[in-house]
Amino acid sequence: MPLNSKRILVIIPLLVIAVLIGVIYVDSLERSEANDVESVEPEQHHSPGRSDAEEPDTEDMERILHIEKQLEEIDNEHLAIAFYGELIQIYIENDRLDGAAEAAGRMAGLTGEFEDWKNAGDWYHQWVLRESDPELIHYHSHNAVEMYEAALAVDSTNARVRTDVAVEYMRLGESGPAIRHLETVLSGNPDNFEANYNLGVILHQTGSKDKSISYLKRSLELAGGTENEEKVQSFLQQIEINI
Repeated sequence: MPLNSKRILVIIPLLVIAVLIGVIYVDSLERSEANDVESVEPEQHHSPGRSDAEEPDTEDMERILHIEKQLEEIDNEHLAIAFYGELIQIYIENDRLDGAAEAAGRMAGLTGEFEDWKNAGDWYHQWVLRESDPELIHYHSHNAVEMYEAALAVDSTNARVRTDVAVEYMRLGESGPAIRHLETVLSGNPDNFEANYNLGVILHQTGSKDKSISYLKRSLELAGGTENEEKVQSFLQQIEINI
C-alpha cells in the first residue's frame, strides 16, 4: 500500500474522534448552561391552598423570590429570622395575610416565641374570613389551629388565643376541643363575653340546647349596651329563642 494511503487511513479515524469529542464538549456546555438557568429559580414555599387574590407586584415578587432563594442557602438563624420579617412585611403591604401567616409560622419555628405563633394564627384566622372556597377555608383554619396551639404551648394563660382557636375548631367541625378551650377560659374568667357566647353557640349546634341557654343569656348580659348585643340577639332570633 502506498505511504500516502496509509497516512490517510490513520488521519481519518483521528478526525472522526476529534469531531466526536467536539460534539460531546458542546453538548456538555449546553447542559451546564441549562442547569445554571434552572438553578436561578428558587423553590416556592407557598401553601398548596391558594386563593384567587392578586399576587404581589413584579418588584415585590422578585424580592420575595430572592429572599426565598437566600433562605434555602443560608445557615444563620438570626439572618433567616430577619429575612422572614421582611417577607411578612412585603405580604402585609400587598394585603396577602395568607403569605404573611405562612412566613410568620416558619419564623416562629425558629424563634419559638409566643407572639410569632400568635401572629401567624391571627393572620390565618383573618384570611379565613375572606375565603369562599370550602377547601381553602378548611386549609387555612387548620393552619390557624396549629399556630394557636403552638402559641398556647408557650403561654397557656392567654384567653384571647384560646377563644380564637376554639372558633377555628368550631369551623372545622371539631366540637370537643372547642368546648374544652372555652371552658378553660371561663374557669379563669366567667365574665369573658366571647367564651360565653361561643360556648352557647356550639352547645346549641351540638344538641345541648338547654345547657346553651345559660351561656347565651350570660353573654347577652355582658354585651349590654355594646355592639356585641346585636350579635347575640341576631343568633337568638336565628334559633328562635327569646331570653
